[in-house]
Amino acid sequence: MTGPGTSTRLILVRHGEAHCNVDNIVAGERTCVGLTDQGREQSECLAKYIGEQGNRRPISTIYSSTAPRAVQTAKIIGQTIKRPVFAAFPAPIYGEAEGKPWSEVVAALGGTPALSPHVPIAAGAESWIVFAQRTAHELNEVVQQHPNETVLVVAHHETVIAAAQSFLGLVPWSRADITFRMGYTAQTVWQKERLSWSDPEDDYWRWTLVRHNDTRHLTTMLPRRESQVASWD
Repeated sequence: MTGPGTSTRLILVRHGEAHCNVDNIVAGERTCVGLTDQGREQSECLAKYIGEQGNRRPISTIYSSTAPRAVQTAKIIGQTIKRPVFAAFPAPIYGEAEGKPWSEVVAALGGTPALSPHVPIAAGAESWIVFAQRTAHELNEVVQQHPNETVLVVAHHETVIAAAQSFLGLVPWSRADITFRMGYTAQTVWQKERLSWSDPEDDYWRWTLVRHNDTRHLTTMLPRRESQVASWD
């Protein structure tokens, strides 16, 4: 646990636009072919913005999902701010759905994914509940390992939703009722800090949402396409 008077800041970044997003294809680590040209441009804009803001609260460490689209986004940022990238977060496990159109996968499932978070979307895939629990565990480990630091995690839209469910105490079934929009290379920032006015001996901490879906770094880019499908939605 972080020490008295400290806080740990967690910056969650969705990867830049990828080919699988444009084509609406299910792609984990095995079948992802990486970013589009637009996705690289988005990542470069974010890297430049983070570099310009670096003196306020420098990023100590960059983690990423193992999916190529996330690794590529993270490396563009890392090259700009001179930080190595650790691809330590396993990408979502889609099993036999890998490489197939989302429309085909959902049709074969025979129902709305968000209404059945305990059901994997295909054989060999992890369910939403398993993914969300795994993500919460991974993020909590990062916070424990980096007290009083600012850590950047480049991952997926699903990662941001799973984090919000965990930090806000929402059950996995809540995704059918509430979700969180996340644009390409958008930043969502959470901060874990001691509860105001609490006794330090109680060691009581809480999560504060600093900002969500922050895409101000893209204001210089012309409006372009946006994927209509976001995984388990």
